Amino acid sequence: MVGQVPLGEHPAGKTNVPWDLKVSGKDLEPAAYLAELAIFGENGQKAFALDHGPQVTFEVTPDHKIGEVIETEFPAQ
Repeated sequence: MVGQVPLGEHPAGKTNVPWDLKVSGKDLEPAAYLAELAIFGENGQKAFALDHGPQVTFEVTPDHKIGEVIETEFPAQ
C-alpha cells in the first residue's frame, strides 16, 4: 500500500473530487496504481459492508498526469 488520501467530507450523491496525485505529500512515481474508495460515516465506521469498495487501476505518466484508466471494478452488493 502506498498510503491513504483523505478527501474530506462530501454530500451524498455523485461528486467529483480533485486529487493532485500526491500521497503523504509526495508525488506518485510514473507507474500503474490500484486505488480503492473507502467511505466512512460520521461515526468513523465504513459506510458499506463489502470486502472492498469500488476500485480503479490507472497509470501516472512521467509528466505527472493520469494516463490510461486500465480497469474499474464495482463490487456486487
